[in-house]
Amino acid sequence: FTAVSEMLTVYGTGRFVGLDSADVTLTGGTAANVNTLAALTTGTITATISDSLGDFITGLTGNVLTDALESHNLTLTVTDAQVNAGQLKTLNASNTGTINLAAATSIAGSAADILEAFADTTGVTNLDGNEALIVTGNPTVAQINDLITKTTGTVTSTITGGMASLNTITGSTNTFNIVVTDSVVQATELAALVGKTSGTVTLPAVCSIAGTLAEVNSVITTAATVAKINGITTAGVTISDPVTAAQVRAIINLVSIADGAITATVTSTYMDQVDADGVAIGL
Repeated sequence: FTAVSEMLTVYGTGRFVGLDSADVTLTGGTAANVNTLAALTTGTITATISDSLGDFITGLTGNVLTDALESHNLTLTVTDAQVNAGQLKTLNASNTGTINLAAATSIAGSAADILEAFADTTGVTNLDGNEALIVTGNPTVAQINDLITKTTGTVTSTITGGMASLNTITGSTNTFNIVVTDSVVQATELAALVGKTSGTVTLPAVCSIAGTLAEVNSVITTAATVAKINGITTAGVTISDPVTAAQVRAIINLVSIADGAITATVTSTYMDQVDADGVAIGL
């Protein structure tokens, strides 16, 4: 038999003997059709069907999406543009046929599930390594770096951690929303971290940006960098080299940037010092 409708009609007549153990080969149809036929015969079903991963999971139930599936030969063409890695793992663990991912442009799921999808490609075709990866949960930096090596597509994720770990993130073309947990962040490391993502870097509610005056200023006075840092409005600064009162005043005068505490060694205060326009530049 080939056409699904014809096959179901034949089984539905009840006029034929021996169909309950017949092998069935069909083209077309859906996961639900295969599931229906599996209940009508103990024979092997050979089929090429197209459906979404979710419909494969819900449609191939009972004696199909279990160990009994080992007796069938199904070529499954996934129609999803975005593939759920957890569902792919479930389906691939049961299917002895082929799962075709030609339509997939992205893969979403936990880091562990996505990495497993790339590690176990037996029976999976067209997982080409150019898919965008959308990582959920709380991936480690090590997992993120591993995922970056699996695809030329963009990796999107939220990554939380201290700078010692975050500093090791590789690549610069991915979309990470990075949450820093350290209360003191070195300015040079913060600038480098901002350059590793097209997303944002979020600082803790109480945080100080530390470094030399030049290093700190390279962060808090660069508009493109400031725009990508959440929490920079209330961040403080800790300056390691001696500074003048005028240099401290310049930081104070920044609008809605680094409004937290300033820790520095000031060489002179010049309490009443003003510039040519009479604006105070001392402390």
